[in-house]
Amino acid sequence: MVDGSPEKVLSVVTDFYLGSHDFNGIPIWNLQKEINQDWSFVRDIIRRLVKEELVGVIDEDTDLNPHIIRWGFEPTHIQISKLEKDLPPTHLCIYPRPKHLEKVVDRTKYNHEPYKLRLALGDAKLAYRSFDLSVLEFYRNDPRYRYENDDIQGRIYYVSEDLADRDKVLLETFGFSYDDNFNRAVAVFLEFVGYSLIP
Repeated sequence: MVDGSPEKVLSVVTDFYLGSHDFNGIPIWNLQKEINQDWSFVRDIIRRLVKEELVGVIDEDTDLNPHIIRWGFEPTHIQISKLEKDLPPTHLCIYPRPKHLEKVVDRTKYNHEPYKLRLALGDAKLAYRSFDLSVLEFYRNDPRYRYENDDIQGRIYYVSEDLADRDKVLLETFGFSYDDNFNRAVAVFLEFVGYSLIP
């Protein structure tokens, strides 16, 4: 027997998101196949879940890559308008939203990965965290690391294999942010934080 209930749909969407390598949204065609229901049935359930802010919709008009949450979600009425076609859109992905993820994510799986936890809880990949500039000093002065910075962006990576696994920091890119008083800080997108910057 096929279960096409809103609870089942939400479960399938959530399992796909948390089980994917990169916190991906489930393509609509994949969701239809998983619950074995036609488009109009799936569309009605997704519409309801979007209104309840339990799932979100991203398509190729929202983002070049609808398979990740790069910036976040458009307003609810715009998301719902993307569902109004007679046939399922080719490039449309469904995501669980923070309102739901807060209740179901096992935080113990991310005990040593606080930034990955934020992605698991539905934060956008290009959300960022700011750090005091002093965190860069450690990496700049330690010859086991390569530190590059052009005053707009930078990166950090290790060049020595004589490091414990927890010290093998790879930060593909960082930038800078400012507070209301124009005090400068290091800004790192959640997607690229990896290990904590704090030595």
